[in-house]
Amino acid sequence: ANDLWGDCTTAQVDCQSAPHNATDRPEIDAQSLDLLTNFSGNFRVPARSDVDDPETLRGKAIFHQLNCSGCHWPKHLTGTLPDRPEHSQQLVWPYTDLLLHDTCPGLADGLPEGVASESEWRTPPAMGAWTGPDGLAGGGVLA
Repeated sequence: ANDLWGDCTTAQVDCQSAPHNATDRPEIDAQSLDLLTNFSGNFRVPARSDVDDPETLRGKAIFHQLNCSGCHWPKHLTGTLPDRPEHSQQLVWPYTDLLLHDTCPGLADGLPEGVASESEWRTPPAMGAWTGPDGLAGGGVLA
């Protein structure tokens, strides 16, 4: 990627010639934005699978024993949207608090992103990680 072209690679000529952060030229027209918003707003949360499987239950027990639930909150209830009742009061199990945490200088990756500093990380969802933990949840950081 090149700072001049955002996420475009040198091989992506069409991407390079598209508007980038221009206040007078939006990168997407209003109708396409409405369609994209509607499309992405109607994705289903993946259904939990194998909830009674012995390996899943073992992973769940370890998850709670290690206090992973301190950051990866198991469940959330969505709010009420009067104009979207089909999206209201849905119980989801993302296993995250969706918060931004200042970890420590030793974990700083040198890559600030948006409002996050180089040592701030968002707790990623841990859906489906019972049988194969990886990344920080794999033992790099245990709260």
